[in-house]
Amino acid sequence: MKAIIISHEDGGSYVMDKAGSFRFVRGYDELPIGAEIELEKPRAVVYYPKFAAAAAACLVIVIGIFAWMWTSESYYIYIDANPSARLAFNRFNRLLNASPLNEDAEEILGNLNLRGSPEEVVIALIRTAVYNRELDALQYPPAVLISFVPSQGRSAEIHKRSIADALESNGMRDIDIVKLCGYDYHETARELGVSPGRLRLANQCLADDETACLQDLLDLPLRDLMATAR
Repeated sequence: MKAIIISHEDGGSYVMDKAGSFRFVRGYDELPIGAEIELEKPRAVVYYPKFAAAAAACLVIVIGIFAWMWTSESYYIYIDANPSARLAFNRFNRLLNASPLNEDAEEILGNLNLRGSPEEVVIALIRTAVYNRELDALQYPPAVLISFVPSQGRSAEIHKRSIADALESNGMRDIDIVKLCGYDYHETARELGVSPGRLRLANQCLADDETACLQDLLDLPLRDLMATAR
């Protein structure tokens, strides 16, 4: 902004700018009264304490959101064989916890350190629970049911495909029962203490035979339940 020098005093000059405002500026005392000068734009004042506080607040928010996303359950995979377990994964596709659904699973999960992606966890659990156990020749291929349950408003289809590919690449082609179950199955199954896949098979049997008892169907060995539902 341009200004006119009015006087020289106190080691500086009094000027009047184009807006008609008077101000004191340092220097310019070598110029004559009435000379036109160009005033420097005032530098922006940075309030470092306020800036640091705002940055710290943003960091806390980011850490809080990340912690919530890491610890919140996003979807579930149930492995149902003789040992049956419920696997909960977060939004980063990492295992949060593995819960047994029967006594056999309690023993296996207690001796197995599961971690990593859904593919790694599912393959490790099936290999330990099924393929590393002594199998009766009449019981081969093993009866395994994998149930996928999304959290509310999310899809599990992508995980269904990736697990199917992992089974194929690990030579587990005989495990061909892969089911997608809605969230309503998940809640009801948890109340009954079974996997959603087992509950879904039992409901299929009830649709064919209304005289059957739901609990009796749920108590059947998985192989018999699968055969009855076909």
